Amino acid sequence: MKLFLLCLLGSCYLPLFAQSVSRDQLMKGKAWYGPTDTLLVKEMLKLAERCLRKPGERVADLDSATVLVGNAMKAAKVIGYPSGLLAARDLELDVAGEARNPNILIARWNEADLVYRCYLAKNICWIYLGIGDRRNADTLLFYAKQMQEFARKAGLPDVVNEAEYFLARGQLLAGELGKAKEHVLHLANYHRTRNDPGNELFTWITMAGFLPPEDTVYPSRIYISEQIVKLARRLGRKEELSGWLYLQGKEWMRRGRVEEAHSVLREANDKFVPSGWARRPQVLDLLSKVHLIKANADSALYYATAALDTSLVIDKDRTVHNYLRGRLADVHMAFGRGQSAYDAIAAITGNNPDYKGNDWFYILAQSLLVRKSKGPAAAIDYLTGKLAASPITDPVAKLQYDFAIAKFYLSNNNPEMARRHYLMVVPPPVPLGDDYINLLLDAYTGLAIISMRERKWEEAQGYLARTDSLPQGKIPINGRITLARMYFQLDTARGNYYAALQHHIRYKRLSDSAYDLEKGRQAEELNIQYATERQKRMLAERGREIAWLNDRALLREALFEKTQLAAKQQIDIQQQSIEAAISRAKQQGDSLKHTRDTYGLLNKEWLLQKKLLAQTQHTRDLVVVGGVLLTLLLALSYNRYRLKRRINRQLEHQRDVIAQKNRSLEKLVHEKDWLLKEVHHRVKNNLQVVMSLLNTQSFYLQDDAAISAIRDSQRRVNAISLIHQKLYQSENAGVVDMRAYIQELVAYLREYSEEQQVHFVMDVAPVVLNISQALPIGLILNEAVTNAFKYAFNGPGVITITLVEEDEHLVLTIADNGKGFEEKGSEESTLGMSLMTGLVNDIDGTLQMENKGGAVITVRFPADVVVAPGI
Repeated sequence: MKLFLLCLLGSCYLPLFAQSVSRDQLMKGKAWYGPTDTLLVKEMLKLAERCLRKPGERVADLDSATVLVGNAMKAAKVIGYPSGLLAARDLELDVAGEARNPNILIARWNEADLVYRCYLAKNICWIYLGIGDRRNADTLLFYAKQMQEFARKAGLPDVVNEAEYFLARGQLLAGELGKAKEHVLHLANYHRTRNDPGNELFTWITMAGFLPPEDTVYPSRIYISEQIVKLARRLGRKEELSGWLYLQGKEWMRRGRVEEAHSVLREANDKFVPSGWARRPQVLDLLSKVHLIKANADSALYYATAALDTSLVIDKDRTVHNYLRGRLADVHMAFGRGQSAYDAIAAITGNNPDYKGNDWFYILAQSLLVRKSKGPAAAIDYLTGKLAASPITDPVAKLQYDFAIAKFYLSNNNPEMARRHYLMVVPPPVPLGDDYINLLLDAYTGLAIISMRERKWEEAQGYLARTDSLPQGKIPINGRITLARMYFQLDTARGNYYAALQHHIRYKRLSDSAYDLEKGRQAEELNIQYATERQKRMLAERGREIAWLNDRALLREALFEKTQLAAKQQIDIQQQSIEAAISRAKQQGDSLKHTRDTYGLLNKEWLLQKKLLAQTQHTRDLVVVGGVLLTLLLALSYNRYRLKRRINRQLEHQRDVIAQKNRSLEKLVHEKDWLLKEVHHRVKNNLQVVMSLLNTQSFYLQDDAAISAIRDSQRRVNAISLIHQKLYQSENAGVVDMRAYIQELVAYLREYSEEQQVHFVMDVAPVVLNISQALPIGLILNEAVTNAFKYAFNGPGVITITLVEEDEHLVLTIADNGKGFEEKGSEESTLGMSLMTGLVNDIDGTLQMENKGGAVITVRFPADVVVAPGI
């Protein structure tokens, strides 16, 4: 190899190396060793590493490195140079990994000791993982098991546990997701028992990267994300915790669990999200979607606006900004704020006035503005012209185009063109994400509107029924209101007034709930504001009353002092008058009589003044008594104020105690519900294990009858497993939604009728039953449908399943258009019929089997029927 020879020739600059080793000896690795043997090994390793690490390496460089490392390893073994041998081994692992050539390491397998074999097996596994070919899955599993076995013999528990990772990856490569999960659970449990939360967190994060989005089997994505959140919270990793809270909220939204999504997203936004975090707009956007579904207008608008504002600050991507403007427009439009919605759309197209418009996101946004300003016909012309100039290559954009132009045609009274474009949307030709649920809902609704205008009632019923297949938890409340109203209109037009009444009740209940949600929140805010203002007003009035009483007391004291001073002045004046009169009498020398008369007159005047003084004293006493009474009144008022405050504090304390007890009770109820759901979950998992064991057992059987019996048992166990699955997935863990349960059970049984081309027709009333009734019904249905598959048809056929309410009873009917019942059935058929008879007795029902154009099985049993909410 030219590069290899050049590397060897370039190494001859070392004088000592040039004197002791020839190029041929270095190239061939012959066992000639002199005083510079270790230098020979070091130089070969140095050249090998240079070939490995050089920029722009080629295949020839890796081949040269492989030869040099091999020769260095041989030389180190012969001369007993352990450090050189270890260095050669490490470099050989790097060369094999870089070249993705496991054969380099497999060639060393037989000459390696126990510990080195562990690391050889580990690096071989890494290489096969890097190749990622499913054909290498068995080889990868073989070396992973070898790694675990040798590590166990060498006493290396960490390496034994590390092998579980490669076993999990190997099973995943082989398509065995369940077995891969078992190995990852071993990994997590190993780190948990050693109190190593960091590695346990890494294990769960690694597993989350492997799981497909649709996986729901334990441990599911939700369970894994809960473990990650718990460990991240324990380790104090706030930013990492924020990211997983966002992903957990996104997963809850994908499953239609809006309340759970709201809880974790609000925690992420309120407590842990840093202001400059790149995903904050996504968190706020999801919160906007949550409140849009819950019909909280102000909150939805707040979070949609906050998502856009945050993105404008921390994100430079205009596409993201325009997406969030579109989300804001959707929120405005959903709550009847059309002008605000068009303003948000105008902001999308107004960012760059010179934009030529070959991007269909821009074109579709612009079409809405054309529709508003010029009408639907102009919008249709605009879109068709743009389609001719810029053909659509993105399938999702094509769906959005068909949906938009279908709405314009419907507004322009052209139902045929609207129907044509709506049918291009449903069912979608490509998988759609959660953001397109509303698109499908509106498309089905538009098709139903067209059919109703044409008086095609059955067709309209079919389109509305397809909305039931959409995730109900992801449909906003205004969408559910629209569906209820359309069902009411359809049933009214068809003359089905009882059903129309039920749908009208549902429509009013949904409308009232949306109104109550909004008005209740506003009323709560007004009550808080009113209570605050009332408290402030009472405090201000009490302050004014105290000030007024103080002013009255000061006024009375001043009046009393003024009256007392006036009386004293009057007495002084009278005294002076008397003295002056006596003086004048003496000076004039009047007679005694005149003096006596004068004296009498003065005495009368003195008595009058004395009386006036007494009155003044009495007035002063009255003023004093009034002041005392006023003081007592103030004291009583203050004492009443203190007593009222003490009573208020006691009432607040009692309210806090009651609230704490209520929270404790709610927590106990929540824990009870959680434990009950966990029990059902574990029962379902155990039944899944039983099904897997039966499936495994069937692989070792040759007898067709035995295999058929095992398959029947699997289907029966599956019917029971679905019951428990529905119980732990339901909000009420005590009852089962029979419509959803029967649909899933029939979907599972339909897999056995693909070759027979059996078609199912179902009419299941919206009822829920407790497990004691739902379980026998599921098993009866399983037996009846399975027997129909086996004995009823020689070719295509139809199985009809109905569950209706009649006279406080439920009637389950399973009918087929096959051969009907024979006088003597097979042993398997007799066993199935016996099982159905026993199950019917368990629910106090009656069983009737007859031939009416095929086999008809009717089960009538008493039940407390409850209409399932939201169905």
